[in-house]
Amino acid sequence: MTERKDFKRIVRARARRTGESYSSALRNVRNARAAAGSHEEVRPIAITRTIPDIRTTKIENTTRFYTELLGFDTRTSDGRVVAFVSPTHPTAEVTLNRDGFTLPPGFTVEVESLDDVAALYERRHAGGVRTIEELKLDRSQFSVLDPSGRRVTIAAREDQSTSVSGDSSRSLSRVIPGVNTNDPGATRRFYVEYLGLSLVWDIDGISMFRSLTASAAEVIASTRLANPDGFDVVVGSLDRLDEIHRAALGRSIVLHAPADFPEHGIRCFMLLDPNGIGVNVAALLDSRPIQTTNRGSQVDTFTSELAKTYDRRAAAFEALIAGVAPDRWASPSPCEGWLAQDIVSHVVDFSAHVLGEKGVEHAPRYTEFDGPISAFRATRAFIVRILDDPATPTKLTSYLHWSLSFDLPQHGWDLAVATGQDPTIDAGEVEILWGSLNGGRANWDWQRANGWYRAPVAVPDDAPLQDRVLGLLGRNPEWSPPA
Repeated sequence: MTERKDFKRIVRARARRTGESYSSALRNVRNARAAAGSHEEVRPIAITRTIPDIRTTKIENTTRFYTELLGFDTRTSDGRVVAFVSPTHPTAEVTLNRDGFTLPPGFTVEVESLDDVAALYERRHAGGVRTIEELKLDRSQFSVLDPSGRRVTIAAREDQSTSVSGDSSRSLSRVIPGVNTNDPGATRRFYVEYLGLSLVWDIDGISMFRSLTASAAEVIASTRLANPDGFDVVVGSLDRLDEIHRAALGRSIVLHAPADFPEHGIRCFMLLDPNGIGVNVAALLDSRPIQTTNRGSQVDTFTSELAKTYDRRAAAFEALIAGVAPDRWASPSPCEGWLAQDIVSHVVDFSAHVLGEKGVEHAPRYTEFDGPISAFRATRAFIVRILDDPATPTKLTSYLHWSLSFDLPQHGWDLAVATGQDPTIDAGEVEILWGSLNGGRANWDWQRANGWYRAPVAVPDDAPLQDRVLGLLGRNPEWSPPA
C-alpha cells in the first residue's frame, strides 16, 4: 500500500510540474521507469549524523577537558560517562570508548534504519571497501576502513532522547570528524559514491562532505591535517571561541592562536586533548543573529541549523518576489508552461502539499492571499516555526530541508530570469548544488526518470559553475523571456 501511495504521489507531482493530465503523467512515469529500470537499489541512504569517538584510559582528565573547558554536557550509562553532548544541540555528540579498544580509532556514521545498515553492508564489496567488523547479528552495525585507514562504523540510529541543559552560553552547534588523506580521489569515492554524502566544497586541499538531508552528518578531509584522529568543534560565537582559547592557555597544549580563514568563513585554533587528539575549535566569522525581513525589526536567533538555512534561502527568494514589477508577473518563465506568478504559487502550494503528506495541517495556500509576497511570507513563517521547534521530529525536519529548502535557490533563478532581475545564485548555494549533482547521481537520475527534473542541458566544460549547475538541473542558462 505504501509503495502504491508513493507511486501516486510521484504521478501527481509530475502532473503539477508539467501541466499534464493525470492519465498522461501516469503513462509517462511508467514509460520512464521502464526505460530506466528499477531504482529500488539506488535509493539514497538516510545518514543522520557523524559522531567522533575518543579512545582513552584517562577518563577523569578527558571528562574535565570536554566539560569544563569546551563546555559539553555528559551522557552516562550504568553510572559511567559514554558521551559528551552539546548543551544546545543534542545531535552534536562525541562518544567515549564506543567499541572499547577492539577496533582502530575512528568515528561513527549513523544511519536512519537497520535497512540502511544492511544496504551499505551489501554494497561494500562492489565499492572495494575493506571490512574490519562484520555485520552484527542484530544488523545494527558493522565497521570498515576508509582509504586513509580511519575506522568508520556504520550504525543504525538508536531511539533515545538525549536531555540537554539548554545553556546557550556554552553553545556548541556541530562536531565534525576529520580525515587525513594521501589520496583525495579515493577518499571522495568512499564518502560520495559508497556512503552517499555530497561534496559541498573543495578549497585549497580541504574537502567538506555532507548529507544534504541532515546537517549533523559531515566529514572534513584534507591532505594536510595536523592530527589524523582529530575533529572540529563549532561553537556559537567568536566571543565564545576567544573565551575557550584564553581558558586553554596554561592548562592544555594550544597549537596555534585563533586565526581567520575567510575562504572557509571561520575563525579557529587547535589544541590537544589529554589523549593527544587534535580538537579544532571553530566559530563562524559571521556569528550574528539572523535578521528576518518578514517580522519587522525583530531579530531571531534560531536554535535549528535547518531553520537558519531555510530562512536565509527564503529571505533571498522573498527579495526577488519584492523586486518583480507588477507587469512582469504574467511573463513566461524557464519552467515550460509556467508564468512568473506560477513559480511562487508552486513554491507555496508544493510546500503545503509536502507538509500535508507528513501530517502537518493548515499550511498556507496561494489562493488564500492577495498576492505572491503575502502568500510566500506566510509559508516562510509557517515552515520556520516547524523547523525551529525542538519538538519537531528529526526525520521531518530533514525531509523538509531536502524537499522544500533545497529547491529555493533554483526557483529563485527561475523567477529572476523571468522578471528581468539579477539571476546570480549565491556562490555557496552553487557549490552545494554542484556537490549534490555530482555526488548523488543515482538520486538525481531517479528524480529525472520520475519527471521531477528535465534531462540535462549541454553546457561547455569551461562555462561558469552556475551555468554548469543549471545545465545539470535541466535548465538552459542562456534562457531569456521571448521578445
